[in-house]
Amino acid sequence: MKKSLLSLLLVLALSLSLCAFAETPVTDRAGNPVTLPADPQKVVCLNSAACQTLETLGLLDRLVAVDTYSPMYVSGLDSLPQFDMMNPDIEQIAGLEPDLVIITGMSGISGDNSQMLLARWERDVRALDPQWVSICIGINDVWRQFDSPAIKEQTISPEEYRENVRKMILTEKPHVKGIFLMTPYYMEPNASDFMRARMDEYGAIVKRLAKEYSLPCIDLQPVFSEYLANRHSAYLMWDRVHPGPIGSMLIAGKILKEFGFDKNITE
Repeated sequence: MKKSLLSLLLVLALSLSLCAFAETPVTDRAGNPVTLPADPQKVVCLNSAACQTLETLGLLDRLVAVDTYSPMYVSGLDSLPQFDMMNPDIEQIAGLEPDLVIITGMSGISGDNSQMLLARWERDVRALDPQWVSICIGINDVWRQFDSPAIKEQTISPEEYRENVRKMILTEKPHVKGIFLMTPYYMEPNASDFMRARMDEYGAIVKRLAKEYSLPCIDLQPVFSEYLANRHSAYLMWDRVHPGPIGSMLIAGKILKEFGFDKNITE
């Protein structure tokens, strides 16, 4: 069996164990036929969540390389080769002769606003035929108004933003079990800050759309405002936009709490 670089296999890490697989033909996201190995011994994992799952399953000894983030969350990985999960060196990975490579199919594009996301919605969301969809967009719609005000084509007005998100909702609503919305956020506790005030305006649009279509809405701004009540905003990230590990945990904790899990992760 040829050793392959597979791009769809986070599912593998969520199964009972790697060795529980029989050799199985599947189709990846691009429609290409691939075959899952029956008992992979040499695994490259470029996803920190999957590495944590492999740790839980007691399968870290199978790893021969990981992404640069995984050693932050899973102990004992520092000595392994590490790759940028967004731009891995395929030749070096192939040189490790892995039986299996686990990565996630990421559709996020850095800098995209709601207009850009809507333009690729059919390809990156609808084509996947999801059962549940979460929508959190709008930070760049606001940010570009402050860091690139002269580039008018990147300026998304509140009215256009509202209709962009509305179209996303209406596109998915007939096809999915559920949709939940999340507000855009700015990691700044001072509500009178100009960008924070503008972000709150776009967040209010999301909350109104959630009410209009009877959808759950997770308001992320109070999560950061509360956490930063006694901390400088640079404690999370200098640009007050990218959440980093701590901010990501705050977001994850809020989502889990909204869906019935109540665990304090802010300590």
